[in-house]
Amino acid sequence: MAFKGLKINISLYVIIPVLLSMILIHFVLVYSFRKVVLNEKYDLTISIMGNVKRQIPAQNGAGDWTPSETLTNFLHVSGIRAGVVVAGTDSVIYLQKPLSPLSEMLLKSAGQAIQTGENQKRIFHAGGADASEPRSYLLVCAPDILDSGRTAAIGLALDVSDTARALRSIQRISWIYILINTLLFSFIAIYKIYRLIVSPLHGIAERADAYRDDQDFFAVDRGDDEFGRLSKALNRMLTRIANDREQLSENVETLEKLNADLRKAQSEMIRAEKLTSVGRLAAGIAHEIGNPIGIISGYLELLCRSDISDPEKRDYFNRAESELRRINLIIRQLLDLSRPGGQDRRIVSVHEILEAFSEMLRIQPLASRVNITLDLGAENDRVMADANQLRQVFLNLVMNAIDAIDAESRPEKGSIRIASSLINQEGTAFIEVRVTDDGPGIPGDVLENIFDPFFTTKEPGKGTGLGLSVCFTIIEGMGGSIRAASEVDSGTTFAIQLPVIIDSE
Repeated sequence: MAFKGLKINISLYVIIPVLLSMILIHFVLVYSFRKVVLNEKYDLTISIMGNVKRQIPAQNGAGDWTPSETLTNFLHVSGIRAGVVVAGTDSVIYLQKPLSPLSEMLLKSAGQAIQTGENQKRIFHAGGADASEPRSYLLVCAPDILDSGRTAAIGLALDVSDTARALRSIQRISWIYILINTLLFSFIAIYKIYRLIVSPLHGIAERADAYRDDQDFFAVDRGDDEFGRLSKALNRMLTRIANDREQLSENVETLEKLNADLRKAQSEMIRAEKLTSVGRLAAGIAHEIGNPIGIISGYLELLCRSDISDPEKRDYFNRAESELRRINLIIRQLLDLSRPGGQDRRIVSVHEILEAFSEMLRIQPLASRVNITLDLGAENDRVMADANQLRQVFLNLVMNAIDAIDAESRPEKGSIRIASSLINQEGTAFIEVRVTDDGPGIPGDVLENIFDPFFTTKEPGKGTGLGLSVCFTIIEGMGGSIRAASEVDSGTTFAIQLPVIIDSE
């Protein structure tokens, strides 16, 4: 369809200029021919006027002069169909009878010639003997001074109907010539343009449509002309594209491998940081488990005695069972925290995670010097997240706060406050969890780097520098954000924002 439109446009762009040029040539030729013929007729009429002037008697200045029959016949044979001689305003001689509208037109033109002193010339069309055949006349009036010294004007009407018919015949022939030449020249021009432009373009388009990746070339070689150079340029372009495609494919494979390695390294990094945190908790939990085990051992020794009553035995059983449940709870919490995180995302309650997490920390010796308080005020705490990864984030933040408070070695207990609230940003609801401590704070030059991997201010062997980097990676992966604000000697606040799940009603 595109090439059909191109063919039509080219045809129109060729035919219209050729037709217009032929029409212009036609009008120029007809106008030139008409002008030449009329000038010849005009000169003939002026010559006849000289003969008429010589026939006018000098003594009376045409006042009572009557044209002779010889002059009348001469005028008729010469093609003159009307004539007047006007001497002033009171003497008019009609050279031919009967009078006709030509005579009236000659009188007007003669008067204008006398007034202006210039020759008057015009074409007049009138009906002939046959109403279907119009007649054309050349009216010429020339001012003159008669031999008597009197100002006069001679007007003659020359019949130019034969000339007009010949001109119309020439015009008809010219129109036929224009039509034939327009069709012939247009056909030749369009054919040449098709051969030189449209056909090569059509061939290139067909080769391009049929081009396959396993082909090296698709364009037609046409030598050193423009289309030949275009074909070679297209072939070079396709070669570069093929090479770039191969390179791109190799780069994509390399990137996919690097991404897989990066995800694996990231997972291992998160796992390592989690195990580090779990290891620190396990040391405190070992102490917590030792106390219930000692109590259970004492109850078992009492149960081996034979001097206790059945109600006492039941009481000792219940107390031992309570201590076992306590041990089970501690171990289960540790197992939940150490469970590998993945992409097992589901709707979870942030408040439930925080409450269970704070209960586990309260029995930890490392948290014995801090008071952990919860202020969970968010109306909606349901988010799409991996619960294990979310626990790891909160654990890293709280343990960093505990380490910062312990680093001060102050006598009084520190405080860690965990608060939640619901905020709205650009039409999206988020739950914001703020972990605030009253530790020494973080200097400004350090604060801007705390989320960088392997960045730490702790002593060697006491920190890997991955905790906050892992928190940042996990929260960003959940579609949230994490930021820190701190002032020296005024504590630090970490704010986590996660999009909440809105129940559709």
